[in-house]
Amino acid sequence: MYAVTMALGVVTTSPWTLAATSEPVVVCDPKIPDKCMCDGQPIGHSTWAPPAWLMPKGSSIYDMTATLGGSKVPLSTYKAKVAMVANVASA
Repeated sequence: MYAVTMALGVVTTSPWTLAATSEPVVVCDPKIPDKCMCDGQPIGHSTWAPPAWLMPKGSSIYDMTATLGGSKVPLSTYKAKVAMVANVASA
């Protein structure tokens, strides 16, 4: 394991973790470069999770509603029927 400490824009690499620093300490495994820790917490692209507002509200399209003719209609009304869904956007 190697410790990477950033201080005043200078990156220092050492084979030990510096405990007496006020800067965050990033520790990476040289055998697995994507596996890094920052102050004991995992960091990197593999730890990203989408925010809650980006997650779908249901497990299928039938859990959603659509506005048709000015009123909200559950799409489960069209379950087991042939339907075409088009996403139309205009500026």
